Amino acid sequence: MVRFASEDEELLDAYSHAVTSVVEKVGPAVAGVSLKRGGGSGVLFTPDGYLLTNAHVVGKARQVSVSLPDGSTHEGQVIGSDPATDLAVAQIEGNHFPAADLGQSGTLRVGQLVIAIGNPLGFSFTVSAGVLSAVGRTLRAQDGVHSATADGHGPFHALHECLRQCLTRPYPQIKDVRLVDYKVRVLDSKKGTAANVRVLIEWTDHRKNWSTVGVSDNVIEASWKALVDAIRLELMRLTEKDSSVEKAVEDYCWGV
Repeated sequence: MVRFASEDEELLDAYSHAVTSVVEKVGPAVAGVSLKRGGGSGVLFTPDGYLLTNAHVVGKARQVSVSLPDGSTHEGQVIGSDPATDLAVAQIEGNHFPAADLGQSGTLRVGQLVIAIGNPLGFSFTVSAGVLSAVGRTLRAQDGVHSATADGHGPFHALHECLRQCLTRPYPQIKDVRLVDYKVRVLDSKKGTAANVRVLIEWTDHRKNWSTVGVSDNVIEASWKALVDAIRLELMRLTEKDSSVEKAVEDYCWGV
C-alpha cells in the first residue's frame, strides 16, 4: 500500500472528484456508433436525439446503430457529414435523452485537464484523463512560422490549414485542392490502443480525384503523412506544366 502526504492526498482527491463529476454529468450522453464495418463514439447534444460523431466513423452510411450507456439501442439517421473537419451529425428518434453541453474550444488553454469518454475499438464506456497538449499547430517554412488554430475542428484540420497557409501565398495553384473523403481503419485491433491505423484521404482539384495513405500507431501522424503526400503529388503534377512550382516540392514537401 502506498501512503501519500496529506497535501498529495488532497490533490488526488480533487483530481478524482473533477474526473468523476464530469463522468457522472456527461457519461449518460456518450454513445456507441456502430456500422457493419466498424464504429466509434458519439455524444448526444440535444434532448431530441441529435448526436455528434466523426465523419470517418459514419463514412458514406446513411443509417447507423446507436447504443447508449443505459443499455438501449436505437437506429439513427445520418443528417450530415463534413470530412474536412471530420465531424458528422446523426439523429435517433425520441425525446428526453441525456444531452451534453458543447463548450467553446477557443477558451481552452494548454495544460488544462481533459477527460475522454467513449467507445474506442468497441470497448463500452471507457474513461481516460490527461492534459491538453496543444490548441493549435505551427509549421516552419522558409518564409516564416505559420500557425493555425484548431478552433473546435480538431488537430488534423489545424495541420491542413497550416500547410495551406504555407503554400497558397507563393503557390496559389494549391487553392484548388480539396479534401473529399477521410477514412480511418484499425489494422491490428488485437493490439488495442497500440494498434496501427491507416488513414486514407481522397482529394480533388475539380478536374480529377486521387487518394493518399498514411500509416502509424498515431492517427494524427498517419493523417499528416497522407496530407503531405497529397500536396506533394499535386505540386509534382503542376511542375510538369509550370516550372515555377518546382521549388515548392523541394522547399515545402520533401523536408516536412
